[in-house]
Amino acid sequence: MSEYWRRDKPQFFNIRSLEWGQPEERLFEGAETRLISRDPDTRNTTYMARLPAAWRQQAPDDQAGLELFVLDGDVRVEGKRVGAGGYIFLPPGSGGGELTSQSGAQALVFWSPRMRPAYGCDLQVRRVWQEPWQMAEMPNSIHGAMFKSLRLPDPAEGAIHGGSEGAVRMFLFTPGFSDPREHVHSVWEEMIYLTGDMMMPDRGVLAPGSYMGNPPDFWHAPMICHRGAVLLFHNHDPIDMETRDYPDGEAIAERYRDSESWLAPARERAWSQMPELHTAPSRIPS
Repeated sequence: MSEYWRRDKPQFFNIRSLEWGQPEERLFEGAETRLISRDPDTRNTTYMARLPAAWRQQAPDDQAGLELFVLDGDVRVEGKRVGAGGYIFLPPGSGGGELTSQSGAQALVFWSPRMRPAYGCDLQVRRVWQEPWQMAEMPNSIHGAMFKSLRLPDPAEGAIHGGSEGAVRMFLFTPGFSDPREHVHSVWEEMIYLTGDMMMPDRGVLAPGSYMGNPPDFWHAPMICHRGAVLLFHNHDPIDMETRDYPDGEAIAERYRDSESWLAPARERAWSQMPELHTAPSRIPS
C-alpha cells in the first residue's frame, strides 16, 4: 500500500487499517492523522484526524479551504459546536477561526490549499440530520438513492453537478438498490463508506470504513446494495457522468443480493474473493 493515497489510480482499501501518524499540517498539532488521499500538484489532501480531549488550535488565516466531517466526539469553531455527523467549512477568506474539542473527536478532513474563493467568506456549520434529502437522478436504477449537500452552494440539476470546487455530499442508497450499468467521469472523485454495504465488480464489497477513489476517465460500477449504504462523497471539480451497459450486470446484481445474509454484518471483501460473480472482464488496469 505504499502509494495507496494516489488520486491518479483506482483505489480501494479500508481507512481503519491505516496507521496513525504525526500530522504534516501545522493545523493538527497535538493530534494524530491518517493520510487517505492527496494530489501532489495542488496539495489537496484528505485525512482522518484523531483529536485528543481539550484539543485547541487556530485555523490559519489564509486562502486555503478547510472542511471537517465529525465521525465521533465533538468539535467547536467560533462558538458553534457540532457532534457526530457535524460538518464545518472554513472557506478561503473566512479569516480562519479557533477549533477546539472538549471530549476529543475523530473526523474526516478535506484540506484544499488552493481552493478558489467561490463560497463567500462565511463559516458554514451543519448537522446532517437537519439537512434535507434530495432525490438522485438515476433513472435506470431500482429502489432509488438520495443525497444531502454539505458544502453550499451545490448545484444538483442537469448534466453537471457541484460547485466550482466540486462537492461534499452524504449519499443514501436504499436496501436492494442497484444500477447495473457502469459509468465514468472526466474528473476525480472519492467515497468513504460510513455504514451498510455496496458491491462493485472489480472492487468487491465496500463496508464501513471502505475507501474508493476513481481517477478521471476510469470506468467503474455497477453499484449493488443488499443492506443499503451511507457514504460521504467528495471531489474538487464539477462532475459529469457517462453511462454504458456492463456485461451481465443485471445477473451479477441478482446473484449478489440473493446470496447475502441478513444475519451477518456487512463485511469488506475483495473482488478476488467472489469468483462466483466473475462473469465479465476486469476493468482494473494491470
